[in-house]
Amino acid sequence: MKSDDFSTFRKWLSNNTEFSSKVITDTVSRLRRLDSIKPLRTDLSSEDYLVDLKNFENFHGLSMSVKSQMRRAYRLYRKFKVGN
Repeated sequence: MKSDDFSTFRKWLSNNTEFSSKVITDTVSRLRRLDSIKPLRTDLSSEDYLVDLKNFENFHGLSMSVKSQMRRAYRLYRKFKVGN
């Protein structure tokens, strides 16, 4: 994902959620980490992307909390990109 996309996503979060700047920073960070494990795709449903993510070894070693935060970050990103 391009750096501009992360910046635009950060602005979208700021304008469309009541998240604090810390939560926005953490959400973007989780999304970047997710993108490094499995490139982000919006042509799949959120559930299909997230189910497929379970096949990646790098994802298995993460704590339940981090996995949950990454899933939420992806759902927000997909909402930003697709509007669903």
